[in-house]
Parts: sequence; structure tokens; C-alpha cells
Amino acid sequence: MPMRASKDEQIAGVPATDLRWVLRTMRGQVYEGIDELRTAIGERLDLTRAQGKTVAAQLIAEGYIDRQDKYYQLSEQGLQLAAASTGKPIPRSQAEVLLTAFIERARVINQSDSWYRVAKIELFGSLLDPSRETVNDIDLMVTLEPRYHTADSNELLKALSLYQRARTGKEGGTLMQLLSFPTEELFKQLKAGKRAYQLLDPSDHDELRERTACTIVFEDHAELIPLPDSLR
Repeated sequence: MPMRASKDEQIAGVPATDLRWVLRTMRGQVYEGIDELRTAIGERLDLTRAQGKTVAAQLIAEGYIDRQDKYYQLSEQGLQLAAASTGKPIPRSQAEVLLTAFIERARVINQSDSWYRVAKIELFGSLLDPSRETVNDIDLMVTLEPRYHTADSNELLKALSLYQRARTGKEGGTLMQLLSFPTEELFKQLKAGKRAYQLLDPSDHDELRERTACTIVFEDHAELIPLPDSLR
């Protein structure tokens, strides 16, 4: 049975749902030394240096992280927690309705002026198994592609800043926040507040395609278009 993570459960002194998110971002990564591991965990959970080191040590002791010489990576138990479900089981018929709605929102987004378009949606996990009457999550890989052509990095950053201001009425933030805003905005639109959708981090797509079955349920590519005047 798949592992489940509850916000009321604590692992290494951290809510299991928060730790699940952290471990998802660490899949496929190898950390050299305890300090590098502590930094990776501490920054994601907004911990002090000492707190990050304590959590890292507990995760090693409890078997969520493997150590080989001076290198650290998620153990099988850690990978299971990263893949854990956080919601109640969903009847197949309801999951299929939710999947259809997700795809329809992608179509709507692609007809809008969002920064990114949805190029491809791939389904994996329990919903692919026709024998399953219930599923834990709707597991999806969403591939995005930019909508607009930008000549260089300066034009890109200016356009992103104007785009964020038009969407939120706010300016500023770090470079990382500026770059990540369009992706976060689009994923929020796609999920529409439903916890049933689990979207795999794009950096993990290639690895997952190599080790598990995936099915393309939506694909829609388009040529880049010029920036509108509002983003120049």
C-alpha cells in the first residue's frame, strides 16, 4: 500500500507533509558532506544552521537518507515518503472527471496571454492501472513552453517584470522570484485549488520517463510569437 503523509504526523521534528515536499525536491540529488546536506534541508524549511544539521542527522538515523562515504542521497524509504499521498483515496470515476477538467484548463490557458503555454501533459501512477477502483492522487508531468520570443536576457527580464506587475500589481522581488512567477501562476491555475493533482517537478521528468510508464493525455505545441507592446 502506498505511504501516506499527514500534516499531524512529525518526522525528524518536521510535519510529514512539509518533509514530503522537501524530499521531492531532493530526488535524484547527491550531496557531498553533511554541511551540503544540512544546507539543502535547512534552506527549504527555513531553519537555522543548527536546526538543519539536527534534522539531517535524524533523517539519516531514521533511514530516510543513505550515506556512502561522504555522499548522501535519499534512501528507498526517503523516496517512498517523497512519493507519499496526502489526501483521501479518490474513486476512479471522480479522478477521470478531474483529469478531464485539468486538460480543459490547459486548453483555456493556451488560448490566453499567459507567459507559458502547456505543451504536454503526461499521466503516470495509479490512474494508469485500470484495475484500480480508487487512486491516491492524479500524478501528472506538465511540460511548459514559452509563448513569446525575446531577443536577449535584458528584454526577457524587462518583459517578465512587466508581466508580473500586470498580473499582481506589484514589482520587485528577487531574480529567482521573477523567473519562477509565471510557472507558479500557471500551475496554480491548472490545479484550481484541488489537492488531488500531484505535479512532478520538471527537473525529474526525464528520470521518471526512464523508470515508469507514462501516457501523453494532452499535447499542443506552437511557434513563438512577438512580445505584445504591453511587455516591451
